Amino acid sequence: MSKETKEELSVSGYFVKEVSNMKTFRIGTFLIKPFDLPHTNTDGTPCKNFGYLIYSVITKERLLFCTDCHYIPYNFPPCDYYFIECNYTESSVYDVNFVDKRRLRSHQSIETALLFLSKQDLSKCKFIYPIHISTKNNLSKDWIKKKIQKGTGKKVVLN
Repeated sequence: MSKETKEELSVSGYFVKEVSNMKTFRIGTFLIKPFDLPHTNTDGTPCKNFGYLIYSVITKERLLFCTDCHYIPYNFPPCDYYFIECNYTESSVYDVNFVDKRRLRSHQSIETALLFLSKQDLSKCKFIYPIHISTKNNLSKDWIKKKIQKGTGKKVVLN
C-alpha cells in the first residue's frame, strides 16, 4: 500500500509492503508496478489509490489490475489478463444522492471501462475480468459479459 494509506490506517504488527507510484517491486517471480488511479474518500476528498501492472518472469504474461477508480488514464503494453472495475452502467444511475455522487467520482462505469479497453492493444488478451460490480443497480452478470465481449471481441470471465 502507499505510504499515505499506511499512515491513515495506522497499521502495525502486520507485514505491510509500502509501495510508490511507478516504482517496480518484486514478489517471488512477479514484477509489480503500481500506478496512480483517481479515487475519493467517503467525504469526496481525493485519496491515494494504486492499480497494478503485474509481470510473471516465468510465464512472461502480464496482468493489469485496476479497481476503485473513476477512470484509467494510461495506455499499457499488451496484457494477457485485464481485471478492471465495472461498477455500474451510466444508464442505471438514478436518484443521485450523496453516496451515488461519490460513486460516480470514485468508481468506473462499464462505459468508461469499454472506452479504456478500446484504447489498449488487446492482441495478447486471453481474458477480461470485470470486477467491483455494484449490487445496488442489479446489473446482470450475463448482460455485463455480453456487453464487454461485444465491445472487445475478447473472452470475459465473471465469478
